[in-house]
Amino acid sequence: MANRAVERLKSLFDKDSLSIIDKIWYKRITPEGYIVDKNDRYQAYFKVRTADLYSMDDNDLERYILQFTNLLRIYTEPLKIYSMTYPTETKKQQNYYAKLIKRYTREMEYYKETKPNQRRYEEIANKRDRALEQFRTQSWVEDNLKDLIFFIAIYGESKEALEENLRSMKRLNSTTFNIEHISDQTTLINLMKKMHNMTNEL
Repeated sequence: MANRAVERLKSLFDKDSLSIIDKIWYKRITPEGYIVDKNDRYQAYFKVRTADLYSMDDNDLERYILQFTNLLRIYTEPLKIYSMTYPTETKKQQNYYAKLIKRYTREMEYYKETKPNQRRYEEIANKRDRALEQFRTQSWVEDNLKDLIFFIAIYGESKEALEENLRSMKRLNSTTFNIEHISDQTTLINLMKKMHNMTNEL
């Protein structure tokens, strides 16, 4: 097993390799956010809005499954589904709670030193403690948990064929099973890097 992996790795760097395109498969990203492969075929990627299936009630879960099943039943062109793990991003939430903590700290000082009011001081101290607890929770989530994110890739022999498939996918989009076309070049480049980096989970 290990020998096969080493041989595969060596084959990536053989002398006959003329271009990085031979190894990575992709030539460019168009302004519309389509990826062109080395055979001049087109691809587009959708991000699936993630949902916590475990917290859904039975009716919502059934609706979600039906929407996904309908998409696969109606969209008959080839597609691929990728799942990837990403670090959980909670910076916004951390900043929000950090601001609350500062505000409550100032208010506590005011009601302790400037205008003493024990009852108000205790109320704000309680709010500050809750904000501090939320801040710690968000920090822990970012440090210890990962998000599982799903992507759907669709294909077309030409730009026109891909755009037709893109329109079909967008028509099948719903509020229950929500997909969003990724057109931002930086996001697509990061996605391609992650897909071609063997140290990342797919």
